[in-house]
Amino acid sequence: KNLDFKYSSEENYIFKDLNLKINKGEFIGIMGETGSGKSTFVDLILGIINPTQGNIYCDDINIFKNLNSWRKSVGYVSQFPYLLDASIKSNIAIGISEDKISEERILKCLEIANLKNFVLNLNNGLNTSIGERGAQLSGGQIQRLAIARALYKNPKILVLDEATASVDSKTQSKILEDLNKFKKIITLISISHNKDALIYCDKIYQLKDTKLILH
Repeated sequence: KNLDFKYSSEENYIFKDLNLKINKGEFIGIMGETGSGKSTFVDLILGIINPTQGNIYCDDINIFKNLNSWRKSVGYVSQFPYLLDASIKSNIAIGISEDKISEERILKCLEIANLKNFVLNLNNGLNTSIGERGAQLSGGQIQRLAIARALYKNPKILVLDEATASVDSKTQSKILEDLNKFKKIITLISISHNKDALIYCDKIYQLKDTKLILH
């Protein structure tokens, strides 16, 4: 609401009087050319950086008043997910101690991300090592693994940051088709320079000249 942002080292504003309302369960697309502020928009949504002026609210509560609670409710999938040279299970339940990991929940998330059958057919199943930077997986499988990881947190909001930009068009279409099934269950915010990646969005906004314009 009435959000302005500029980096302290810069004179020019990236956003000026930015207003956007997203309803629960909507699938929103954010488009923009390189340098339009897509990465900054994501960092603001995730609460990594603070607005210069204005605020971001969830149900009328300022997210910056309780960032821990906000971040627990938001899942994030990037173009190049961070992967451990470890098992599939460890990569999905990242940062969670072994005794607290729910394999049942992991399998449910893998099923939603359309990766369950692939994993169960591996010799070591969930304990299969994915190798350094996911060397044992295809690009599409890496993205699905990242989606399953985000879903393991049981988020209310899922932010997709160029999440299908590094896969081929056929794989992208299938991932987007699967993500579209989450409509009305999870609020989806997809940021992309590619309009094809936003085909299932209820609304598409374009970042241009410090504003968000309904496409």
